[in-house]
Amino acid sequence: MELYDQSTLIKLVKVIFARAPTATNALDHIAQGKLRLPNMSFRNRFSKVGIVNGKLTLSRNSLLLSLHMEHNSLAWRQSPGVQSQQLANLVSFELLSSSETQRGYRLEKATLHGCHIFLDGRGLLHLKSVRTGTPEVTMVLKDGVTSGYCSNHKWFGELAYIEHQPACEIERIYDNLRALDIGIE
Repeated sequence: MELYDQSTLIKLVKVIFARAPTATNALDHIAQGKLRLPNMSFRNRFSKVGIVNGKLTLSRNSLLLSLHMEHNSLAWRQSPGVQSQQLANLVSFELLSSSETQRGYRLEKATLHGCHIFLDGRGLLHLKSVRTGTPEVTMVLKDGVTSGYCSNHKWFGELAYIEHQPACEIERIYDNLRALDIGIE
């Protein structure tokens, strides 16, 4: 189960460690399998995912975060006032066994309308359609503005995460999310 080719993953890791003073050393250790990627955020322990009011939504206990397009960015915002019947449509993440992942970090999966959504222990959310030709999307799970990469070579978000990659117009990223056909409006 490869979400991205190795060179793209190395680029993502490089971006994740962009602020670390020993990023090159860390990358060497990761490539050699000597170092596991740390948890990036407390936002990696969600239990469910779904679409609420047309927005991609993650839940953990009573906390609901939805993905919003605002001011030429994508941002995770708390979702107040959600009805209990809307929560019934959320799908639970299931932990993949280490033999399935062999990556050295926690990986959970949920399937929503034919889209595989992976929550990984490094604080990343991966969305992959079962339909060929639909771009995959990976996002950093953090408060506020999120950053990430699409498999059609579109980067988005804060410079600290995307480094020197040209940021794409957020409408194009949102088009990629809509193309997953999971109900995002």
